[in-house]
Amino acid sequence: MSNLRNGVGDIIEFFEPIIRSVETYVYDGDDTDQFWEFLKRGIVKRQFESIKAILNMVDSGFGHFGVTLLRPAYEELVWVEYLDQNAEIANELVILLSNHDIARNLSAQNDYIGAKEMLAGGFSQRYVKVCLARDRITKKRIKEIGSQLGWREGAIPPSMAFLSGKVGRLPEYRFLYQGTSRFVHFSTGEILRRVWGKSGEVTIGSTSFSSYWQEFAMYWSFRIFGQLISPCIDIFDEFDISDRKLQEMLNLIGSLRPIPIITPQELNI
Repeated sequence: MSNLRNGVGDIIEFFEPIIRSVETYVYDGDDTDQFWEFLKRGIVKRQFESIKAILNMVDSGFGHFGVTLLRPAYEELVWVEYLDQNAEIANELVILLSNHDIARNLSAQNDYIGAKEMLAGGFSQRYVKVCLARDRITKKRIKEIGSQLGWREGAIPPSMAFLSGKVGRLPEYRFLYQGTSRFVHFSTGEILRRVWGKSGEVTIGSTSFSSYWQEFAMYWSFRIFGQLISPCIDIFDEFDISDRKLQEMLNLIGSLRPIPIITPQELNI
């Protein structure tokens, strides 16, 4: 078992009771004032679960599929950092984007299954129309905020390239998106790198690159989670996370070389 697997596993074990405590959030005031806090806690929890899932896949011999969990984790990190930079509108924007997501899901479901099945599922056409009409107001307000923040006109939401640039992660975004695109979209190159051998006889499978991809998944999931702690540090204020433990995380990340997305072997160099 790799040193990376052991190192990540040890730190995840340390965080287990802390993340369990994050699940319960007690607050005063109106619910609508808490959506930015809800979002941060939800992302921290989801990312922690993603790392555990990747470790479980590694232990089961399917760690290469952990790459599929990296893109949403990275997008969550970028959004948290971006909203943290724009804290004055973060809560409102989280509510607006959430409502817009709901309306889009409702519209897609309505278009696909039709009025009869929607009604059977508890959605009248009147409700659908009211919800979609409300979404027009929501989009108008999102565009107003987007205009203030410099989004491209009409963009809801802004592109990940735009957001990554705003939080200083554009080169990282380009690298990680190219690497993960090969795993979450159709890619002839990604399929064909499973074909190895000599002229006249080849072997087809994931074993050739499994160890490489699982290292990639563990490295990036752990690195993203470690970077997420900074904009979410207020969540952890009530817990005893020593400077020594945080430094241990940073040391582990710093000791690792970024896993490449292409190797000389597959190009026969």
